[in-house]
Amino acid sequence: MQRRAAEREDELRPFRAAGARSVVPDVRGWVIARAWHELPVVGRLLRRIDRHLP
Repeated sequence: MQRRAAEREDELRPFRAAGARSVVPDVRGWVIARAWHELPVVGRLLRRIDRHLP
């Protein structure tokens, strides 16, 4: 929910960081489409990184 709220806020008041924030969902979708998140070692690393992303 927090991610959706941040996306909505970016739509209403765009700024430089909003551009970087818009890349994250695209990359996330790309990784999921390739099922990399299901690999044991890679998946664990991706989940750890995901906790710190907007």
